[in-house]
Amino acid sequence: MSELLKKLKDDLHLGKNKRDSSSSSSDSSDDEDNDKGAVISSLDSDDTKFKCALKKNCREGDHKKRTTGSKKVEYKKKQWHDKCFVCEVCKTDFSNKSFLYKEKNFYCQSCYHDKFAPKCQKCSKNILNEVLKYDGGAYHKDCFVCHTCRLTLAGKKFMKHDGNLVCTDCYSKSYAKTCHSCTKAVMGDVIVFEDKHWHKDCFVCHTCNSSLAGNKFLKSGEHLKCEKCAR
Repeated sequence: MSELLKKLKDDLHLGKNKRDSSSSSSDSSDDEDNDKGAVISSLDSDDTKFKCALKKNCREGDHKKRTTGSKKVEYKKKQWHDKCFVCEVCKTDFSNKSFLYKEKNFYCQSCYHDKFAPKCQKCSKNILNEVLKYDGGAYHKDCFVCHTCRLTLAGKKFMKHDGNLVCTDCYSKSYAKTCHSCTKAVMGDVIVFEDKHWHKDCFVCHTCNSSLAGNKFLKSGEHLKCEKCAR
């Protein structure tokens, strides 16, 4: 499971909201469960300890307002009017819906994804499942494909051409230079001399086969030779 999926699973409070119960329990198991999920219960006028956590931003106009028959929400030892328990971004209330909690704020799933999910470098949409990373960017698996044949690049070798990612098969067929010595496609490092291209291992002295890469050499007719063989 990807890191994002694990985090979403940890943050998502799906199906944990609880409605009123005619009986209460002081069992430690109930207390532990209450710490994990939001509890919705009746708010009565004699509930003198109630204070909405939104304080001056309370939607009821008074963070201490208590109306018999209304609802309150309790989560992580704080309380809200049920209409004040809202998404940090879009401000819609959760009612009995799922929510996500991060950095001391609550979010609906849509706003959470927009704010925290990585954005695909290719399609710019949120990545909610497996994420592939390359060169500082994130991609959907279905977006991380060869620019030419559209097959996935996940787990494969690929090249970059004109800003596009291309699998090695398509690169060798369509874009790679031909080695002047062995006539095969040059993939990766290429040595260029007089508009001709070589593999590094093919760029050698015509006489002794020693490497000319990074060394001085001379042209003898149509051939390249190291200094020693050119004398």
